[in-house]
Amino acid sequence: MVLLFDRKLKQVTVPEVDGTNVSIQNLYNGIRTYESLSANMDLRFFANGSGKQSLGGANLVGITLELLDTWLVGFGARGGAATIACLVSG
Repeated sequence: MVLLFDRKLKQVTVPEVDGTNVSIQNLYNGIRTYESLSANMDLRFFANGSGKQSLGGANLVGITLELLDTWLVGFGARGGAATIACLVSG
């Protein structure tokens, strides 16, 4: 999966070729890879990731992704119907 990043709009975009679903783990990995590129070293971290927090008892969360500094996740324009359901999961 190749995510698209727009520093001006502060937006991470899932392109049409990657479908209508993206996992939080893939978002996290893509963001960390983007932040680690030498061309982006001047960019502040814009996402926090964590996981395995207790929900009580033996129940734990998976991975949690928090976007910072007004960054958003979006899906690129899709062909077809006027409304298409897209999903961020995990």
